[in-house]
Amino acid sequence: WFSTDISEERIMFLLKEAYDKSETPIIWDEAKWLNQEKCMENCSYKPTCSECEVTGTTFNFIASVVYGITETRAKHYDSWLGIEPHNYSKYKTKRRDLLRKIAIVNIKKSNGKSASKDDDIYYYAADDKELLIEQIKLINPTLIICGGTYNYLRCIFTDLPRLEDSSNGSCLYNSIKIVAAQHPNSHSNGETKYNNIIANYNKL
Repeated sequence: WFSTDISEERIMFLLKEAYDKSETPIIWDEAKWLNQEKCMENCSYKPTCSECEVTGTTFNFIASVVYGITETRAKHYDSWLGIEPHNYSKYKTKRRDLLRKIAIVNIKKSNGKSASKDDDIYYYAADDKELLIEQIKLINPTLIICGGTYNYLRCIFTDLPRLEDSSNGSCLYNSIKIVAAQHPNSHSNGETKYNNIIANYNKL
C-alpha cells in the first residue's frame, strides 16, 4: 500500500464520508477505483468521466497536497493541479500516482451525502470508534491530515489536544504528525488551504 522507502511519509487523509451521485447506491471501493483503467459498469458520472479518471475538486486538491509534501515541501500552490477539464488526460498518470501513495479513511462508511451533518459524523466517530482505531493502526500513518475532521478525531482519540483552530493547526500525537485542515472540497480559496497545510506540516 505504501512505499517501502522508510524516508517517505505514510500519509493518511481523514475525511467525513464518501458519497456517490447515482440514485442507486453502489459499493464504494476507492482502491479499485484508483487502479482501474476503464470506466466502471455502474459509473454514475458517464459519459463525462473520461473513463473514470481520478478528477474533481476533492481529489485534485488532495493530489496537490501530496505533491507538496512528498516532492517539494514548498509553500506555494502548484497551479498545474488546478486542472481544467481539457487537461485531465495530460495529468492523469501523475494524479493517480500521487493518490496511490496515500490512504483515505472516511469516518462514515455508508450512505454518505454531499453535505455532512455534524451530529451524524460525531455519532459514527463514537459508535465506530474501535473500528476506526483498528483501521488507523493497520494503516500505521506517520502523518494524518484531517479534512475538516480534527474534532471528530478527538472523539476517536480522546486524549488528543484541543487546537485553537480545528481547521488550521497541527500537533504531534504518539509520534504521529497531525495537521488540522479544512475539507478539500470546502468553498475556501484553494491556494490558502494548501499553504496552510504545508505551513502547519513544516512546523512539525
